Amino acid sequence: MLSSADSPNSPRPLAGLRSVAFWLCLFVAAGLYAAVVLSPKWLVFSALAHQFESNQRHLLELNQRVERLRKLAAALESDPAFAREEARSEFDLLRPQEQRIRFESPVTLDVGPARLARKSPQNAAAGYSAWLRQIAGSRRLVDSLLAVAAGLVVFAFGCLYERSDRI
Repeated sequence: MLSSADSPNSPRPLAGLRSVAFWLCLFVAAGLYAAVVLSPKWLVFSALAHQFESNQRHLLELNQRVERLRKLAAALESDPAFAREEARSEFDLLRPQEQRIRFESPVTLDVGPARLARKSPQNAAAGYSAWLRQIAGSRRLVDSLLAVAAGLVVFAFGCLYERSDRI
């Protein structure tokens, strides 16, 4: 007669732990494989994202400059007093009894909108981009990671997988 521990439907001790270890091995192997396959693509994407962000900042600066120049052109066309003062300032002309105080170039007043420091994708990815560069650049490391992933899959299915008799 079979005891309850010997019956095929009875729970085995450590069955839950074996199942967790099985799935953990498969997920680690999948992560290693993904790192090998996706690291070159991620590095290209990261470089393109950095270039895109740089181009967007440059475009914004150019748009702001164009807007300032449009306002200056409109003011020069519509306000003769402003045009006179701008011309005097540009050609360094002085009225009688007028005295100008010159400042050195480091003394400036920037009254534009405050710029917020944003975290760029390049800075956000700095933590793992060094690892991805190493993986993408070393054939030996790629082969080692793929061998470890294959070994984990073989170990998971060879030692940890429990075949069920249920159909």
